Amino acid sequence: MKKLFIIIVLLFTTNIVSAQDFSFGPKLGLNVSNITQNKELDVKAGFIAGAFVQYDFNNKMAISGDVLYSQQGAIMRYDNFKRKINVNYLNVPILFNYYIIDGFAIKAGLQMGVFLRGSYVDKYDNETIKSDKINYYSALDLSLPVGISYELPIGLIFDARYNIGVSGIYGDLKGGGDNAGTNSVFNFTVGYRFGK
Repeated sequence: MKKLFIIIVLLFTTNIVSAQDFSFGPKLGLNVSNITQNKELDVKAGFIAGAFVQYDFNNKMAISGDVLYSQQGAIMRYDNFKRKINVNYLNVPILFNYYIIDGFAIKAGLQMGVFLRGSYVDKYDNETIKSDKINYYSALDLSLPVGISYELPIGLIFDARYNIGVSGIYGDLKGGGDNAGTNSVFNFTVGYRFGK
């Protein structure tokens, strides 16, 4: 599965690079994430950064791909106890972009996330305990990103997306189930486009 995904990304990138309507650029921003495991989990803020490539078919339609380092997770609270769930991914979304008006696009697609690391940080009263859970999570995470973006004439792009998790994030429950949990992530990024 991993090899197939890498081949698809490489083919996509190779075709884009050879095209005349190719553009690319960096992006960074903020994640607001949660895990849809139970109602007792709260959202957690995190950092997202990476780069994108885009191929414009015409002035209305384009396809884009990102490579993004993404800090995700959730927060659990019980009385004096607080647990921060940190789950970091390398995400590769591929999106179809449709420009409603010049500069303003709606977008949707498919995202594959590769698990990098995970940990818990527990705080109870004045005590803090950190425990790594590297083997606890699924190696791959699948989600459906939908969103909007607006590009200024100078090339600055503001992008807002919601990533709908469709695969269980835990290794022992990746097939689903009431406790499997999926990622639920809003991200807001600012990027700059070169080459258009």
